[in-house]
Amino acid sequence: SQKERELIKYLNELVLADGVEEVWEKLFSIFISRTGATSAAAFRCEKEKFTIESVAGCTLRESEVPRDGGLLGWTALARKPVIVSKKDRRRIPIEDGESFLAFSIGNSENPRSVVILGSNDRNAFNEESCEIVKSISEVVMPVFEIADKLELARTAAETDNVTGLLNETGFLKRLGMLAMTSPVSVAIFKAEGFEEIVSEFGRKESNSYLRRIATVIDSFAGRKAVLARLDGARFAVGVKENIDSLSDEIIRVVSASSVGSYQGISIHFISAEASSSEELSWKELLDAADSRLCREKRNSAVGAA
Repeated sequence: SQKERELIKYLNELVLADGVEEVWEKLFSIFISRTGATSAAAFRCEKEKFTIESVAGCTLRESEVPRDGGLLGWTALARKPVIVSKKDRRRIPIEDGESFLAFSIGNSENPRSVVILGSNDRNAFNEESCEIVKSISEVVMPVFEIADKLELARTAAETDNVTGLLNETGFLKRLGMLAMTSPVSVAIFKAEGFEEIVSEFGRKESNSYLRRIATVIDSFAGRKAVLARLDGARFAVGVKENIDSLSDEIIRVVSASSVGSYQGISIHFISAEASSSEELSWKELLDAADSRLCREKRNSAVGAA
């Protein structure tokens, strides 16, 4: 039938996607072209909350929603597409639009994701729209299973094997996801004197010291930040807000903690920041902060001399 041929065509497009984000890009394109939607957002269903997976053409009120919260929670339980207006009493995480079509993807008992399509036309969605998204969502789960496995392999490659934090590749990826919902800021921290620890005590002891730094930073900033070890004793922190005060606080905390010295070796922490309010893209933020860190190091050396 025509419907089956269309589904096969869509699946052929999706299986060529390189990872979960590209699957969503292709799916959004299909949903928008077939339903007349003007925007789309996908949220991953986790144990206690929904977290943003991908967004196109809209502004989000929030990137995380409690599992029992609003339209997302309702849709996850409904087992069928739901059409609502912006005046609906259930909280809608998308700011733009007059009408919305929400539906889940995956096992009806335990869905993988919830998708919300939005439109500026209050009459954009109807029973035909529901049938379209339902038929597509019922057949795409195998594509996501493949993409999730690929993503898992990539996640392993995006983790620093010494500290368990992200590496630079993983950091930039998570920072990009953070930048989908708000401006972001980046700070880089470096432990001056670390090379002396390596020289004096060897790699095993110096790795242990790096893990201690990571623990201190994570315990202080972990919940509200994206954290990474870049190389050596350089660490990066990315947040959704102005980082100045956070940067100062982290310097204060690590300097006053047990990592402020090591076996008689004094450690001096320096930092530099960059913000997307400076009209830098999130990809340029890390380079900007790194350049400023180099200047800070030179200035510290001049001051010490």
